[in-house]
Amino acid sequence: ERVVALKRPTSHEAWSRLRLELDNRQKPGTMRVDGAALDIRLNMQQLVHHADPKVRLEAHKRKKESYEPDIAVYAHAYNQVVGDFETESRDLREYADGQEREATEAGVPPGAVDAMLGVLEQNEELFRRFYRLKAKWIGLKKQTSADIYAPLGGSMPARSYAEAWEDVDAALGTFDAEYAAMTRRFRDEPWIDVPVKATKYKGAYCWGAPDHPY
Repeated sequence: ERVVALKRPTSHEAWSRLRLELDNRQKPGTMRVDGAALDIRLNMQQLVHHADPKVRLEAHKRKKESYEPDIAVYAHAYNQVVGDFETESRDLREYADGQEREATEAGVPPGAVDAMLGVLEQNEELFRRFYRLKAKWIGLKKQTSADIYAPLGGSMPARSYAEAWEDVDAALGTFDAEYAAMTRRFRDEPWIDVPVKATKYKGAYCWGAPDHPY
């Protein structure tokens, strides 16, 4: 374990950090949507859920193109992380492979992952049927990977932050009143960094600490 701890900053963590640095320098640019110029990177979630398939496809295409200049570096970093993990798992910790290690550390019984994968493979046609029906429902003659998140029934209406909180509060209240009250503290303390920023374009994260779990 000391060997793993000593080498990790210059192996697994180093390659993961490089990937993040590459992500941060991506510049897919802007595109006009509904009369407004939107930064693709900051508004990717909005764009891939847009009702217009042309908007979804353009955003998807521009995002993929932003990876192209560094694609070989991404591939190399990925292969190094995977190789390092497999070496740790097989040669240092004596697992059969990385999958067995992940399952064991997660408390999953041996063979459970293979069983779940088998069920998924057996029901793959159900998954494909859902997307064929979805395409028919929203009028798509040909589906692309940009249509995975296509909305059913048109785009969601715009919601303010305050209105979104009303939705969250109502939903959580039907689950458990105490839980809903606890989440309101996130809003009231405040513990949430609300504005959209370039450094937050990938989404939201929650970091725990010993003296403050939120």
